[in-house]
Amino acid sequence: MVWNYKKKINSQGITLIIIIAILIFYKTWVLNSFGLKFYDSDEAIMSCGAYDYSRGDFHTPGFYGQSYNPMFESLVAVPFLWMGLKAYIVLPFISSLLSLSPYIILTWLTYRRGLYATSLIILAIPFALPVEYDFITSLSRGWVGGIFVASLAFFSLSGEGSRFKYSWFGFISILAFLIGSGSIFILVPTFIFFAFIHYKESKFWIYLLIGAIPALVIVGLFFSFYLGHPNENLHKIELVISLNNLYKGLSMMVELFKNVTLMMIPPIMLYLVIPVISAIWFIYKRKYPEVLAIIGFLFVFLFSLTMSKVYDGTDSVFYSYSRAFLGLPIVLGLLLSRFELKAVSVYSYLPAILVGFLAYKAYLFPVAIAEAQKSDSVVTVADIDIFLNDSHKLSQLCKEKKVDLVVVNNHWFYDHFTYGSPSIEANFPLTLRPAYERRTWRLKEESKKINKTILLIDRGRDISQDSTLNISAVPNFEGYFIISNNQTNTIDLLKHLQIPIREF
Repeated sequence: MVWNYKKKINSQGITLIIIIAILIFYKTWVLNSFGLKFYDSDEAIMSCGAYDYSRGDFHTPGFYGQSYNPMFESLVAVPFLWMGLKAYIVLPFISSLLSLSPYIILTWLTYRRGLYATSLIILAIPFALPVEYDFITSLSRGWVGGIFVASLAFFSLSGEGSRFKYSWFGFISILAFLIGSGSIFILVPTFIFFAFIHYKESKFWIYLLIGAIPALVIVGLFFSFYLGHPNENLHKIELVISLNNLYKGLSMMVELFKNVTLMMIPPIMLYLVIPVISAIWFIYKRKYPEVLAIIGFLFVFLFSLTMSKVYDGTDSVFYSYSRAFLGLPIVLGLLLSRFELKAVSVYSYLPAILVGFLAYKAYLFPVAIAEAQKSDSVVTVADIDIFLNDSHKLSQLCKEKKVDLVVVNNHWFYDHFTYGSPSIEANFPLTLRPAYERRTWRLKEESKKINKTILLIDRGRDISQDSTLNISAVPNFEGYFIISNNQTNTIDLLKHLQIPIREF
């Protein structure tokens, strides 16, 4: 038995439900003010994935052009697309809900153990995180799926141990790490704690392995696909592990963790000092599973700072350093869940404080959004209304000209048009971005295909004077060209026009 629980919902439970409702309302407001106002190039790819999945097209197991980061949110969005909703609207809601769910799960399981004050303090964590955390977790970028799936392992810790719970833990833990490597901060301390409780039980290890085997098969199939299709891995990771990186990380903890650190608490205090003090306390209380779990977390935390990948970020919320550490506040909740706080009086004043935090964050919204807009980011960020307007104009033009293929070579909306527009506009033609097309299968298709009418978007040069083609500029659309009565396969045509094509 790991976590005992009680079944009856009392007044404290009702208070928790009300606070959760307030938190959901706030997250919806964040979406309305930020998440649904901007649309970046990676979100366009996620939309493309959801659109493809909804039609039964599963081309690659990972994020298009990458051998990692499965598009979990895109898969979850499929039923909503079947209902007629658009991916660019559905996906931010899904990401926001997935990011919030671990706190709700952990709060509810802690409450059912009778730890009412502890459960409320755990629920306070998302209230006290900075507004930038709310922005980041409203973006549908594949950052929160693994963390959510990892939190499903918490159900194995509640109530009596069973064969199903052991198998569930083994399966869901490996699957969570595959979906998002950031879940490792949650999985390692949870596994250590769980295993120390049951390490003498042979059935624990047997059924843990039984659950892990199908997940390992999924992992094997995932990576074997990219071994057999190396050209699908366009965006390769170059990972360097060194102690120099660790020194660098410790010196720039504020930059790395500022968006996942409780307001007014330094990250070194939150993720290093407090865990160490807690471990000393648990040693005094002879709670050795907790001690080992904290040691496991600290090892993973420090080891993560030795990896070059965690420094691949910016100060922008659209590509924040903190995106790799979104699971850390959940770990803080796990740590709190092991303290049996008895101060039930906290229910009298803490809810009002939490609402005050939300009001303060709402006050910061205008400045935070302005900072997000002007900060540099690796991805291209569009105002959603401007993009939707341009996308609709493009769609109408394609219908008018009976376009079979849209080729985007040079435009500020290159990814948005290529990946986002087909998921938004009805009957949008096929698209291609030859210079950096993430969908290798599309390049292969176009190497053999002849499209009669092609719309080429190539700002910065005039190719309408090519006498070998029936080509003309589109009035009132800068850099738009219509190629009619084409008799050449797309790839050869692009080579003729000296448009760069990536190797495939």
